[in-house]
Amino acid sequence: LIRSPSFLTDLYVNYDGNLSSQTHLFESLIRFLAKHTLPDATPAGPVTTPTHQILCLDGLLLFVSVLAERKVGVKIASPALNWRKDENELPTAYSLRYNKQRKRVLKEGAERFNEKPSEGIKFLQEHNFLPDPVDPVSLARFLKTTPSVNKTLLGDYLSKPKNAEILKAFVNLMDFRGGKRIDEALRLLLESFRLPGEAQQIGTIMELFAETYFDVIKDQEDHEIENQDAAYVLAYSVIMLNTDQHNPVVRRRMTLEDFMRNSRGINNGRNFSPEYLKQIYTAIKHNEIVMPEEHEGDLGFNYQWKELLKQAEVSEPFLEARTSVYDRDMFLAVWSPVLAAITYAFDNAEDDLTLQKSVVGFHHLAAVAAHHRLTEVLDTVVISLAKVTGLLRGTDRPVTTGVGDEGRKTVDRWAVDIGRNYRGLIAAVLMFTFAREW
Repeated sequence: LIRSPSFLTDLYVNYDGNLSSQTHLFESLIRFLAKHTLPDATPAGPVTTPTHQILCLDGLLLFVSVLAERKVGVKIASPALNWRKDENELPTAYSLRYNKQRKRVLKEGAERFNEKPSEGIKFLQEHNFLPDPVDPVSLARFLKTTPSVNKTLLGDYLSKPKNAEILKAFVNLMDFRGGKRIDEALRLLLESFRLPGEAQQIGTIMELFAETYFDVIKDQEDHEIENQDAAYVLAYSVIMLNTDQHNPVVRRRMTLEDFMRNSRGINNGRNFSPEYLKQIYTAIKHNEIVMPEEHEGDLGFNYQWKELLKQAEVSEPFLEARTSVYDRDMFLAVWSPVLAAITYAFDNAEDDLTLQKSVVGFHHLAAVAAHHRLTEVLDTVVISLAKVTGLLRGTDRPVTTGVGDEGRKTVDRWAVDIGRNYRGLIAAVLMFTFAREW
């Protein structure tokens, strides 16, 4: 994928610089490759094999080589690809930088909210993410659409009596349309935050859920639930069924007949249809309602896949960014880990091929930095090479050589060390070459 000249740029435009995306996919991918070019120092952690390190290094070198080759905006894709097609329709480099910064501020605001909600809200107001004074709908939308908000804290926050309007706005943001059964609607709600532990708080949430859900389904011709009270009691029954079926402490689990017996007469004095209760029971038995962060194995995969499909329904069209206008910002975002990985590979190369690849990587890094006039980056590249040369080491006592025609001679140990250091000599040549050219 990295061999495609526009692949990483596409990631940067569609994810890193997109406010609707919660991830910095380009940056995460490059940092992943840089991390796994180095040996894994985690105690008892996974072992990074030399093969993996080489593959990761090759990916990084390919990235910087693409930047180096198109640093003057030339087309490096195959002739069949129109490199500059629709470039005027792409977002500007400034707008992507702005979006990235806003995403980081939003993440910090969520972290502050997790520590102290009032401080987080104040911070978000100062950065124009929330109005001042804040209204329930704006705050509810922030809490619902920001994944980094702690779900346990969110449940406690929403269930407080003083936040009743925020809870109501939050529940109203849920899409209960489309003929969802009550367990499906309840799953949608409870996957967004953790229910608090107190019965009174749970009752407050369930009461509002029942009201909102019944308002949605009451005009449907074939709805099973007769009134809001029935929705409230049945919602509670679903929660108890979920706990009964999946709590390891429970030894005798509720059967379908038990669930039906417990639900008799609660539908405005009548019973729910056996088929409706059977569908609810089967769904809960085979698919537990749990918090997103508790999802593991197949349950976790299914949840993530469902979330991905939901995002795909509202996501913007994918942009093909066959342009070099974002190269400077992309390079600035990841040059430090890339340089660290190339320096490590150069300093620890066990074969000439890896050493040669590292030399080329240094050349490309320096060329891109010089082209974009990033003097700090270029200085750091030179300093990294200087450390490898051994030139920064202090001199030791002199070394006495054998007796020649002019008698015994002494030379500086530094001269002997650098003469024996093949890697250091290459680094010195690179360093002085960069200093001369740029």
